[in-house]
Amino acid sequence: MLQLYHFFRHKLSKNLFLPSAAIAPAAFFRFRNLYKYLSFAKHSFFTIKASYHSPKGVITLNKLMIGMYNFECRIFLGMNSLFHQKALNRYFRSSTHLGGAFCTIFASLLPIVFGEGNIRLAGAASALALLLSHLQVLLIKKLYPRKRPYITLKQAKVLNNPLKDHSFPSGHTTAVFSVITPVIVFFPILALLLIPAGITVGLSRIYLGLHYPSDVLAGMVLGVSAGILSCMIM
Repeated sequence: MLQLYHFFRHKLSKNLFLPSAAIAPAAFFRFRNLYKYLSFAKHSFFTIKASYHSPKGVITLNKLMIGMYNFECRIFLGMNSLFHQKALNRYFRSSTHLGGAFCTIFASLLPIVFGEGNIRLAGAASALALLLSHLQVLLIKKLYPRKRPYITLKQAKVLNNPLKDHSFPSGHTTAVFSVITPVIVFFPILALLLIPAGITVGLSRIYLGLHYPSDVLAGMVLGVSAGILSCMIM
């Protein structure tokens, strides 16, 4: 675009800024040249626009999306293939409840009821973040009804009576990060304990066959965003 601008500037300056004695004879050539340059610009614009929407560009984008999906499926199956290891199974089946409704609501209300000062304020911010993030998750799951990986991938292993709602984003991951983020903002030293706990919840959702890695990453982003927003409000 910069080269096109200089091209017009050079050509128009040569044809439009003529001596006054030559204005009448050159009027026809001046406007003919201007029309030629505008026609060239119009042709260039529509050529760029057509190439952007060309089938080749769509095919390239589809290949990229398929490649990304296959990559996260490999990550998912790599973790989920360890499903029958007893120690990991016991660990992730227990830790995944840290992102459940009971634990996250209890962790938010406990500081409000029994805490004082910044402890109570952190609890209030966590409760607000949990509410905001929950509303976001409900909306996104309606807008983007992605099937859970154990439904799509036949190789996936899952517990009995798994969740059947939509997969994207991970509600457990969103909830746990929305609760721990305000606590970390008020008490940064607790990050050494709370961040690994949040990551463990996210990994457990993949290990148990309930979420793709991208579901978990989206949940982390939503949870942290809601936590920071609640701290700003408080």
